[in-house]
Amino acid sequence: MKKFFQEKPGAVEFLLPALVFTLAISLFPLFGSGMTWILGDRFGQGAGVLGLIALTVFSLSFLAKPLRRFICSYKAIIFSAGGVGILSLLAQIGFSEPLLNFVCSALGLSLFGIFLCVYLDSARVRGPSAVGHFGAGAVFGLLLNTALSAGFGTYDLLNQPSFFPLLISAVIVGFLLFLLTVHMPLAEGPAASNDGLGWLAIGPFLFLELVVFGNIARLSALSGFSSPIASMFVLGALSLGLVGILWVFSLSERHIRLLTLISSLCLILSLTGISDGVAFVSLIQQVLGQLAVVLLFGVILRYIGGRKADGHSESLNLPNGLGMLVFVILLLGYYAVYQVAVPYDNTVLELVAGLIVVGLALYSGRESLPLLDFKSDRFILPAMSVLLLTLPLLGLLTYKTPPSPPQFEGSLRIMTYNLHNGFNTQGKLDMEALARVIEDSGADVVALQEISRGWVISGRVDMLEWLSQRLNMYSAFGATADEYWGNAILSKYPILDTHNVSLESEGLPIKRGYLNAVLDVGGRYLYLAATHLHHVPEEGDVRLIQAGELADFWDNAPATIILGDFNAEPDSEEIDLLRQAGLSDSLEGQTSVLTYHSADLYQRIDYIWASPEIEYIDSYTIVSLASDHLAIIADIRLS
Repeated sequence: MKKFFQEKPGAVEFLLPALVFTLAISLFPLFGSGMTWILGDRFGQGAGVLGLIALTVFSLSFLAKPLRRFICSYKAIIFSAGGVGILSLLAQIGFSEPLLNFVCSALGLSLFGIFLCVYLDSARVRGPSAVGHFGAGAVFGLLLNTALSAGFGTYDLLNQPSFFPLLISAVIVGFLLFLLTVHMPLAEGPAASNDGLGWLAIGPFLFLELVVFGNIARLSALSGFSSPIASMFVLGALSLGLVGILWVFSLSERHIRLLTLISSLCLILSLTGISDGVAFVSLIQQVLGQLAVVLLFGVILRYIGGRKADGHSESLNLPNGLGMLVFVILLLGYYAVYQVAVPYDNTVLELVAGLIVVGLALYSGRESLPLLDFKSDRFILPAMSVLLLTLPLLGLLTYKTPPSPPQFEGSLRIMTYNLHNGFNTQGKLDMEALARVIEDSGADVVALQEISRGWVISGRVDMLEWLSQRLNMYSAFGATADEYWGNAILSKYPILDTHNVSLESEGLPIKRGYLNAVLDVGGRYLYLAATHLHHVPEEGDVRLIQAGELADFWDNAPATIILGDFNAEPDSEEIDLLRQAGLSDSLEGQTSVLTYHSADLYQRIDYIWASPEIEYIDSYTIVSLASDHLAIIADIRLS
């Protein structure tokens, strides 16, 4: 087998970056979530410290050139690529202290930044075709990573330390290490001499892939389609992109400028068009934007791999390092809007990233020579990528629809549970632990808060769809902070209708609202409002307004439950307002019951409220460290 790859260096030039990208793309969400939920939430580090740590990690990319000089290009490739593989595997292992997983992800991303530079510099020496193989490998790596994510319901492999996900990762890492033993000789002749300014686009390109175009959960939330269907569109767009980038590498020079202009326009339109909740439009934007950004990525690589008659070779160390810094700045700025008041909407940064890619592609499209001869056998790679569509297709064939509702016998078990974006008290993403809390409770109807659907800093998992499939329950989502974060309802009984309503949130970093749902409970209607009020302790006046809006919504209607995280203690004005309105608190009089923080309980801020004719049979909390909140259970009887 080793001899086979030695005789086919092009295969190694393609597969090596493909496997490195496959592993590294999963490190980004793991790093982002570790920054947010371990360093920030658990250890209380502020935005300044977190920003400094992130910038330091990605600044290590600038060490690529010194490392290459110190140990030579080939050994630098082995060190960086092998390091990404081994650290990815270590990051997946279920350490008792998740801080170790975070450290592995940080080191792995540092080595990934170094790998990009040393490998691409080496490819520019080996010749234009090596640069072309790198580009195709990078896109195939994105595709393989997305396919694996789709196969596990958007729950990334690196967040699953169980046997089968670990086995898959181990096979990928093992193959990567094997490829590193295959000698890749440097070709004779001058290195590519076109300047490497365009490689600055690597940061914005990765940002767009992680946040926008390669994000299955995001597309599912926008379009309303299930994750398997959304993933088929994401993978289909990437497969088209793989065909497209090979085509870009083979185009004649006179056609490349027109292609760059058309692709630039398509990318901008995909990032500025407003779908307004129309599923078809969301899907078209996804495919159009993904194809455009990959084509522009190919235009940039085509220029980088080219030669000028009077040019001289320059390392990509500077543009590579700056590109990685641009990535982290974009990512920090994107999610900062939910922490502090900033003078921009984070969707502007999507457009900014796209404009950077467009500008650098237009610069790179001025003059360049083909990198590859686009022969018929080049279609083998796209054909291979189409095979990866079997993973979401399998997910579609095994997609669960909720069973017939249980026989209603007059009583229901209601739960409210703040899921802490899926992270336990140690800062580890553990969806299975949350699912077991809900499953073991026997709850018929569950109101959920802090539901993330594709946030990079929360692991890019579609929490709602994963839980709905895992628990085989009906589901509904109410977006608040943006289209991908908010409140949700799970139910064993059919959800007939929903309305997502905004609450007073002017000037607040995180917008608030409530999800109003009508449930068919044995032929009777039950009205629910699942909510999550403003979280800053000192700003009770905002919650007072929000509580008043909830009371107005109720308006003494029968068979109504209002529940969620109210971020207010029982003796606060906002809670008293609901009490005075006539709603009944499930834990009224149980002053010793606390719901937050689960690792060190000191206050009660979660509630289940019912209209007066609803009778409470029992109410209590469930002790667990799966979230920073305890779930509240209320057994009720409908009159």
